Amino acid sequence: MSARHHFAPGDQWDRDLYSRERVLNSTIIAADISRGWEEYLEIFDVFYADDVEVTADTETGPIRGKEHIRALLFKFLAPFM
Repeated sequence: MSARHHFAPGDQWDRDLYSRERVLNSTIIAADISRGWEEYLEIFDVFYADDVEVTADTETGPIRGKEHIRALLFKFLAPFM
Protein backbone atom coordinates (compact mmCIF):
# COMPACT_ATOMS: atom_id res chain seq x y z
CA MET A 1 0.00 0.00 0.00
CA SER A 2 1.42 3.38 -0.91
CA ALA A 3 0.56 6.67 0.69
CA ARG A 4 -0.54 9.36 -1.71
CA HIS A 5 -0.80 12.91 -0.61
CA HIS A 6 -3.03 15.44 -2.26
CA PHE A 7 -2.43 19.08 -1.56
CA ALA A 8 -4.82 21.83 -2.49
CA PRO A 9 -3.22 24.61 -4.57
CA GLY A 10 -2.90 26.78 -1.47
CA ASP A 11 -0.91 24.11 0.36
CA GLN A 12 2.13 24.51 -1.88
CA TRP A 13 1.94 28.28 -1.55
CA ASP A 14 1.68 27.96 2.25
CA ARG A 15 4.72 25.68 2.37
CA ASP A 16 6.70 28.06 0.14
CA LEU A 17 5.66 30.99 2.31
CA TYR A 18 6.68 29.08 5.43
CA SER A 19 10.06 28.26 3.85
CA ARG A 20 10.67 31.87 2.88
CA GLU A 21 9.71 33.01 6.37
CA ARG A 22 12.18 30.54 7.89
CA VAL A 23 14.95 31.87 5.63
CA LEU A 24 14.06 35.45 6.58
CA ASN A 25 14.07 34.64 10.30
CA SER A 26 17.37 32.76 10.03
CA THR A 27 18.91 35.67 8.15
CA ILE A 28 17.77 38.16 10.78
CA ILE A 29 19.11 35.97 13.60
CA ALA A 30 22.46 35.55 11.83
CA ALA A 31 22.88 39.30 11.34
CA ASP A 32 25.18 40.97 13.85
CA ILE A 33 24.51 44.58 14.82
CA SER A 34 28.15 44.95 15.86
CA ARG A 35 29.07 44.73 12.16
CA GLY A 36 26.76 47.67 11.45
CA TRP A 37 23.10 48.31 10.79
CA GLU A 38 23.52 48.19 7.02
CA GLU A 39 23.09 44.42 7.06
CA TYR A 40 19.56 44.83 8.42
CA LEU A 41 18.67 47.33 5.69
CA GLU A 42 19.99 44.86 3.10
CA ILE A 43 17.76 42.14 4.56
CA PHE A 44 14.80 44.50 4.33
CA ASP A 45 15.64 45.30 0.69
CA VAL A 46 15.91 41.63 -0.28
CA PHE A 47 12.89 40.20 1.52
CA TYR A 48 10.25 42.93 1.23
CA ALA A 49 8.34 44.18 -1.80
CA ASP A 50 8.40 47.79 -2.96
CA ASP A 51 4.72 48.20 -2.04
CA VAL A 52 5.06 46.85 1.51
CA GLU A 53 2.73 48.34 4.11
CA VAL A 54 3.22 48.42 7.88
CA THR A 55 1.48 49.91 10.86
CA ALA A 56 2.99 51.28 14.04
CA ASP A 57 1.53 52.38 17.34
CA THR A 58 3.18 55.78 16.96
CA GLU A 59 1.73 56.51 13.51
CA THR A 60 -1.79 57.60 12.64
CA GLY A 61 -2.19 55.13 9.80
CA PRO A 62 -0.39 52.57 7.67
CA ILE A 63 3.00 53.43 6.21
CA ARG A 64 3.31 52.41 2.57
CA GLY A 65 6.31 51.97 0.36
CA LYS A 66 9.76 50.61 0.87
CA GLU A 67 11.45 54.02 0.96
CA HIS A 68 9.22 55.37 3.75
CA ILE A 69 9.63 52.23 5.82
CA ARG A 70 13.36 52.14 5.12
CA ALA A 71 13.66 55.64 6.62
CA LEU A 72 11.84 54.53 9.78
CA LEU A 73 13.98 51.42 10.03
CA PHE A 74 17.11 53.57 9.68
CA LYS A 75 15.93 55.85 12.53
CA PHE A 76 15.38 52.78 14.68
CA LEU A 77 18.73 51.13 13.91
CA ALA A 78 21.04 54.18 13.86
CA PRO A 79 21.23 54.60 17.67
CA PHE A 80 22.63 51.06 17.99
CA MET A 81 25.91 52.14 16.41
